[in-house]
Amino acid sequence: MSPTPREKLDRLMPNVPARGCWLGLPSIVTAEIMGRAGFDFAIADLEHGPSSVETAMGQMIALAGTPTVPVVRVPQGGGPWIKRALDIGAQVVIVPAVESPEEAVAHVAAFRYGPAGRRGCAARIVRASGYGADDDYVAEWNDTGLLICQIESPEALERAEEIARVDGVDGLFFGPADFATIAGFPDDGELEAAFDRMCVAARKLGKLTGTVPFARLTAADLVRAKVDIVAVASDISILRKGAQAVLDDAASGF
Repeated sequence: MSPTPREKLDRLMPNVPARGCWLGLPSIVTAEIMGRAGFDFAIADLEHGPSSVETAMGQMIALAGTPTVPVVRVPQGGGPWIKRALDIGAQVVIVPAVESPEEAVAHVAAFRYGPAGRRGCAARIVRASGYGADDDYVAEWNDTGLLICQIESPEALERAEEIARVDGVDGLFFGPADFATIAGFPDDGELEAAFDRMCVAARKLGKLTGTVPFARLTAADLVRAKVDIVAVASDISILRKGAQAVLDDAASGF
């Protein structure tokens, strides 16, 4: 039998709930720092910010010397972006703004090798297979990689259970910022209720859940609630808050 999403996550990451970091800076140095800090996963973000696929690959190479699992959030769904993220070595792919099960089916097809999908095979030349050194890469990929769909609108939330039901979708990840803007800025309680509804849909079907701290929910709250994948910070926020703390401390001497 194929492993469940939970079993795949357990194999990839030492701690569940898994705690991760967004990589918004186009830097291999910050990626390595985050890996050495001990995050369970790090997300190379190609949807927002200046990073390129080449940058993301450099970040993965930097992470290779750490226990941190490389994740890529692609700019949009579809075969070309998913294919490139996988070929450079992403073990987890997050697809933003998935609105329907039909879209999810297309993403699964791009993510998995046949017969479960229609992923193109270039395993002899890409980094993901060690440039051809890993003879088992293609045979094992479908039971290894994780495909996560982001729920980022009220329309997507209405169909969250249908999206989670798609064979090959491993989990749902709530995007509170986009959801809030699209939904007309609901209050904290409404936003948290939307997230809870997504979690119910995912867990009903044995799929993973994920999000970032938002509204009144801290990273610790989400971990205590056993959300499977929690992106607890970003390299940008860590740098900004750290810089501000240093300045505030220095100012206290005046």
